[in-house]
Amino acid sequence: MEKDFDISRVKIMLYMALQGVAGLLVLSPLFVLIVALAMRPTQAVPFPWLFGVPLLLVLCYVCCTPIMVYALRYRIDTKALRIDKGVLFKSRKSIPLDKITDLELVQGPLLRVLNMWTIKVQTASTGSQMPEATLVGTIDPERVRDEILTARDEHIKLRCQKQQRGGFTLLEVLLTAAILLIGLTAIFQTTRSAQQRMSAARELTEAQNACQSVLNELLAQASPIQPDSGKTIEHLPNWRIRVDIYPASQPSLYVLHLSAQQFSPTDNTSLGTQYQLLRWVPAERVRLPEQQSEMFGGSEFENLFQ
Repeated sequence: MEKDFDISRVKIMLYMALQGVAGLLVLSPLFVLIVALAMRPTQAVPFPWLFGVPLLLVLCYVCCTPIMVYALRYRIDTKALRIDKGVLFKSRKSIPLDKITDLELVQGPLLRVLNMWTIKVQTASTGSQMPEATLVGTIDPERVRDEILTARDEHIKLRCQKQQRGGFTLLEVLLTAAILLIGLTAIFQTTRSAQQRMSAARELTEAQNACQSVLNELLAQASPIQPDSGKTIEHLPNWRIRVDIYPASQPSLYVLHLSAQQFSPTDNTSLGTQYQLLRWVPAERVRLPEQQSEMFGGSEFENLFQ
């Protein structure tokens, strides 16, 4: 809520006019002295120039006084004391209420003649000698001072209450902790699942390489190729490579079947064939047991893999 303080503009204009007259009384002797020192001893001093220039300056100041007083405004809101002044060069000053330390009522000789008071606004940054701002011509200055101090105290009290309410309640803390726990659990499960998939893919790749290596060794060696019920892969204790040989549809060929099988690490049960290779080899390279040669025919084996 914003409030404007009432000011006596007529008294302010009279006060500024009296200041101009006092300035004329001070500036005229100084101007006469400067002109006398600047001119030659034999040269006559032009009398109109001695008092005309200072008087002209004072008249200009007095004429501009109503415009400057009209633009003067003192107002206060819930956060700051604001002072607006100036015509050609506008000035809007804002003093936070919580920075105000004291308001001093001062009355000089000219103010006593006009029954006026000035209010000097003191802040912690300016000290007691130089006020932050001066309020001139306020109606009932004691009431204005009390209103500013009351607004300052209410502003500080309200800010303290907001700071006290700025903390989190127990329900908000518990809710935040629960959301954080759920998020961390989801992240942990996702990471664990990704690691398991990466480990499974790595094991499958190693099993494929091992299966290809065993096939290359069987094809490269000169001795006959024999079936093997299961050979554990190095560095993969849960994987085994099985070698089976079956007759093909052509009498002179056999089918060399290599399969990489995975077993459970707990009960050693088979998890199924994960990878397999097929090669056709000549019959003279194969040493097949009699029971197995009688069990499968070439057409039966080919139908198994279609």
